[in-house]
Amino acid sequence: MQDFTPEQRQKLLDAPILVMQNVMGVDGAGFINSLRESKAALDWVREAMQDVAENLLVQEAGQHFLDLVGAGGTDLPDTPTLAAFFAEIDHVVALIANDPDGLDYRAFLYILGERVAGAAGTGFLGRGERVSEEEGAVLQALRAKLGLNEE
Repeated sequence: MQDFTPEQRQKLLDAPILVMQNVMGVDGAGFINSLRESKAALDWVREAMQDVAENLLVQEAGQHFLDLVGAGGTDLPDTPTLAAFFAEIDHVVALIANDPDGLDYRAFLYILGERVAGAAGTGFLGRGERVSEEEGAVLQALRAKLGLNEE
């Protein structure tokens, strides 16, 4: 992993939290859906940390995520507007452009968004569509910002 300034490092550490917050917040889901989405995020981060144990970006950001979100989320960064969120993602992508762990880290962020969006459905008790239109639009834009191709 390349060297980063403390400010750059913090942006990288906070990126997964910002992904979770912005995917969760875009459609105004209720309390139960938020719990489902938070659990899905925590589960994915743990899984990713095991799957790419050699990726220092995923390991450090994942541990930061678990420490903050898993502890109840009292010290989470403020949720930015979508425009500010995507500007942060642009900054993260630029920071890791030449980092050997960068591609896996970008995929980690995108899959986190997918897992959050698919964790709870729309409608009464989350029994509707798994991914709302709003979440789908955020995921599509996130994929493009992260430079990930459709598979």
